Amino acid sequence: MKKIVLILIVLLPSVCSAQFELTPNGFVDQDTKKEFVIKEFAGKSAIDLYNEALVSITSLYKAPNIVASKVEGEIININGTGTITVKRIMNFDYTIDYNFILRFKDGRVRFDAPIVSSVYTFNGNHEKCYISLSGNDMKDLGFTIHIFKNNGKVKQEKIKKDIEEHFNMIIEKIVGDINGNDKNDW
Repeated sequence: MKKIVLILIVLLPSVCSAQFELTPNGFVDQDTKKEFVIKEFAGKSAIDLYNEALVSITSLYKAPNIVASKVEGEIININGTGTITVKRIMNFDYTIDYNFILRFKDGRVRFDAPIVSSVYTFNGNHEKCYISLSGNDMKDLGFTIHIFKNNGKVKQEKIKKDIEEHFNMIIEKIVGDINGNDKNDW
């Protein structure tokens, strides 16, 4: 039993796929620190990968024809909106507006780092409140939550993880669909 656990611990890093990590400067690949993640799909052409990703994206969004613009067989540009829940005094749903680009080559899909244009909610007085990468809390008078301190250290770990998880789940869904994880014989 101990050998099995040891083998799993040794193999786990190679089984886990690369993911995005949020930094004070935006998203980077957790392993390479580049502003993109590449997923390998041996034996699949760029057009097959493009079509399978497009089917996956169509199932992810309510209005995919509005959310996704594309260059046939080469690029899909997702201009999307999502939601994360942030606990302050009570739970608030924050809206995330973002841009996310997928690029295709034979056997590979490149997921460019998401560009988050805004993360916001409205308080009880119908005033817009934001989540920002870094800044000064005193200056913003409580209307902005900063994920990082000015020195780059994480200030809001849970919010950071929730935003990372939001985008990494999109990648996992698309990669899973391309790999056939969601195919059912109906």
